[in-house]
Amino acid sequence: MSIIFEVKDKSGREIRLTSERWNHIVTRHSELGNKVEEIRQTIVTPTFQVKDSTDRNLYYNHIYIKEEGFYLIVSVKY
Repeated sequence: MSIIFEVKDKSGREIRLTSERWNHIVTRHSELGNKVEEIRQTIVTPTFQVKDSTDRNLYYNHIYIKEEGFYLIVSVKY
């Protein structure tokens, strides 16, 4: 399994996007196919982060993409 990118999130934890997860993302959300950098940025410096109410290991990172007028939400499971 290859790694698309590996970064540290805002709390310093190592996060990686694998090719398997990337294929899952673009299969379900084809509009994100050219948004790898935006996804990386959302993990590194989110505008805000929300913890899932039922899974304590799941967080949703949000960043506003001004040019396109929408929030990108990236889920991260630790």
